[in-house]
Amino acid sequence: MVPADTTTLVILIALPVVFSGAIFVLLAITLFQHIEINQHGITVRRGFQKTLLGWDTVALFAQVNLASARRKTKRLVVYELSNAQVLMRFIVPRTRWSPMLPQGMSLADYDHQMALLMQYIAVRTGLPLVDVR
Repeated sequence: MVPADTTTLVILIALPVVFSGAIFVLLAITLFQHIEINQHGITVRRGFQKTLLGWDTVALFAQVNLASARRKTKRLVVYELSNAQVLMRFIVPRTRWSPMLPQGMSLADYDHQMALLMQYIAVRTGLPLVDVR
């Protein structure tokens, strides 16, 4: 004999699974970032946020600490581009175990791509990379 409230039991069991799945999806969306460059500027998409800066408007190109980091971390490098109105940050993982590292790409290849990106930003903006950690 099946209890009358079987549906309630199934919903109560499934709810934590669905809830934890939703948290995982939101975390994955938040950690995912997409950096796009073209002749006009740079766009960084992270989660639901999209930030665009034109090359000719950038006033600062810096390597910074995460606000939550109390000391320098070797696992993540945070870069910042800004002008008087816009602050753009993008995070570069320094470990091959990072969920931010593109799937199938080695850390060495990723580091090389990021080094080229930093050089390109410096050339396009005419600004040196300043370390303000």
